[in-house]
Amino acid sequence: MIISSWNIRGINKPYKQKELKAFLFKNKITVLGCLETKVKTWNAKKVRIKIGNDWEVFANYTHAPNGKIWILWKTQHVKVKVILAGAQLVHCEVRDKHSDVTCCLTFVYGYNTIEKRQEIWTQLRQIHSNMVEVWLVLGDFNTMISVSDRINGNPISQTEVEDFQKCIADNGLGQLNRKGCQWSWCNKREDADIIYSNIDWALGNSYWFMKYSSIEAVYENYEDEEFNQMV
Repeated sequence: MIISSWNIRGINKPYKQKELKAFLFKNKITVLGCLETKVKTWNAKKVRIKIGNDWEVFANYTHAPNGKIWILWKTQHVKVKVILAGAQLVHCEVRDKHSDVTCCLTFVYGYNTIEKRQEIWTQLRQIHSNMVEVWLVLGDFNTMISVSDRINGNPISQTEVEDFQKCIADNGLGQLNRKGCQWSWCNKREDADIIYSNIDWALGNSYWFMKYSSIEAVYENYEDEEFNQMV
């Protein structure tokens, strides 16, 4: 079972749908958190059909007008049960149909202000309060963990990262070993104006590391446009 998160920045256009299908096929993805889809409710059915009949889709339109988080899973291989959905996260249970692998999985797509991200930390604490299983949290949090998670641009203050740090500590989460790209976001400017930062994360709880400590998070720069991560 391969789980991935991708801030795709829109899948309305046919060429983006083609990229998505190619990515799913090439990497043998079974569960994908597709972030920042920019698909309006009235167009969702049409886009879903383009993805293919062998994929089931859940989108958080009830909480986000543009359905900012879509969860895609290949029904032949996994069973997914959505437990909690909000504007900035979707939490579900995933069961592999071909093995005894099961885990709780939370996809995150955070807002870009400290105040609005408070909802994420509240909901993650709510999930953690009842968590007695393997738990994986991944996605685009739109914030850094430490002040060293940016190169160039405005310096990161401790105030910007302390809420995320405290949430990680309170929920007993740790970073998965990572490989691939050193940075998960780039402004794609030239030379002195270029900025790199880490705002995409893959985190696991103690049950995850007891069972799957050897699994790594692979950070990929997909055709120099959008970053994605695979576990």
